[in-house]
Amino acid sequence: MSTVILAFVLVFYFAPVVKWTAVFGVFLSLWIMISTAKSVFYRVVLTGVRGLLGTYGGMVLAHVGVAVTALGIT
Repeated sequence: MSTVILAFVLVFYFAPVVKWTAVFGVFLSLWIMISTAKSVFYRVVLTGVRGLLGTYGGMVLAHVGVAVTALGIT
């Protein structure tokens, strides 16, 4: 729910005209980034920094790339 509110606030603050596609794109991007950051935080707490190596690091990088792409398209 906080991601939806943050998306609305960011779009209303930065955009002169509000489009619902922009709100959806920002929401999607924030949702992916916040979920990925939360996952990384829990992984570091449970396994340490060594848990970020290998395939998990690739998954994190891919998710951040999708989020940046979604934000860039909107």
